[in-house]
Amino acid sequence: MSKIVLSFVFTMLCQGLHVDIKNMCPRSDKFCVKVKLNPSESYELDRNVTYPHQKVTFSGSRVYAIPGHFFFVFPNVRFLTMNRCNVRNLEEADFMGAENLVRLEMWKNQIRELPRDLFSGCRNLEWLDLSSNQIKTLHPHSFHGLRRLRKLLLFRNQIHTLPPILFRDLVALETVHLEDNRIEILEENIFIANSRLGIVRIRNNRLKVVHPSIFLSMRNLYWLDLSRNYFDEIQTNTLDTLHINDGMVKKCFINGKIRNLHADNNEIQSLYIRDLTNTQEIHISRNKLYDLSSIHGAKHLSKLDASQNKLGLLNSLDFSQMADLMYLNLSNTDLILPGKNAFARLTNLATLDLSHNQMRELPPDLLTPLRNLRELHLDYNKLTQVNYSNLRDSSPALKYLGLHGNNWRCSYLRDLVEYMDRNGISVSKGIYDDSVGGTHNVAGINCTLL
Repeated sequence: MSKIVLSFVFTMLCQGLHVDIKNMCPRSDKFCVKVKLNPSESYELDRNVTYPHQKVTFSGSRVYAIPGHFFFVFPNVRFLTMNRCNVRNLEEADFMGAENLVRLEMWKNQIRELPRDLFSGCRNLEWLDLSSNQIKTLHPHSFHGLRRLRKLLLFRNQIHTLPPILFRDLVALETVHLEDNRIEILEENIFIANSRLGIVRIRNNRLKVVHPSIFLSMRNLYWLDLSRNYFDEIQTNTLDTLHINDGMVKKCFINGKIRNLHADNNEIQSLYIRDLTNTQEIHISRNKLYDLSSIHGAKHLSKLDASQNKLGLLNSLDFSQMADLMYLNLSNTDLILPGKNAFARLTNLATLDLSHNQMRELPPDLLTPLRNLRELHLDYNKLTQVNYSNLRDSSPALKYLGLHGNNWRCSYLRDLVEYMDRNGISVSKGIYDDSVGGTHNVAGINCTLL
């Protein structure tokens, strides 16, 4: 259908109101139309005229509501997009005749509430995006009848409360996005009917309590993001990935397996993972752990960030089973002297960060097992020397060495830097601080003449 014909048709349908239609869908897709409507409180379409289009997009329109009789005029529409259209209200009557609708996108509008039985006319809906609106109120039966809905996006709204039976009809739900709202409570049985739910994102809300049983019954859950909330304890079953960053968590219990744990910047003192056989990444920096005993058995761990905890001493068993570890960050963990066998099993380690600690020396054979080490960060300790004469032999893959902020003598540091240069190893180029009295520098690294 040509652009001219489309413009004429919609002008007639909208009872003389000015309508500008732009046919910007792929030329090969005759069932797609792109619509632009001028501002109006409402449009009423002639339901006696029907068209076969399956995809309709309102582009740059200000229609405030779905045009009246829309789904009678377009009975075959499967994909409806009304983003940035200034839509303010939705009513049950808006979706009468929408039996074929599969995907509805209405993000960045001004919708404030979802009334009862709103979507009762589109029971085949599989994808619903109402993100970035102003939704505050959800009726317990807002989603009544949506038994085929697989993906629900409600992020960036103003939702305070989720009624206990809100998701009861969503038996096919696989993904729900609720991040960036104001939710304070998750009712105990909020997801009891959603056995297929795999992805739950409730990041950046105001959750103070997460009931232990909420996630324990969700057997297909594999991605859970609860970061930036206020609760102090979390319990889950087996997961692929858990995000609880930037919160107030003190206790974290995984009553099963987990592949990736992201728990940075909390107050975690107790960490329990029942089965570590699948665990590949643990990010637990900026917490209150005093040891790593809870993860000793992580045989397939490839990345561990335990920086900014109060570990102090490294137990000889801490990394004894982590032969697959490739990245280890122990920065700012109050380390004084690692045991000489602390890293004996870490033959695949590529990056080791020991910066911002209290180390005065390194055991002579500490790095000998690290044949694949590429980066070693020793910045901001109290080192006066390191055993560098055989460093190239013990760690032939080494490409970077961080040295800034230690207690180097300039003559020793000069020899050390020259050795690194000869062997193709880059050293940290620190910013020389001339405000520190009596200090000099080699390659921008502070040192003393005495």
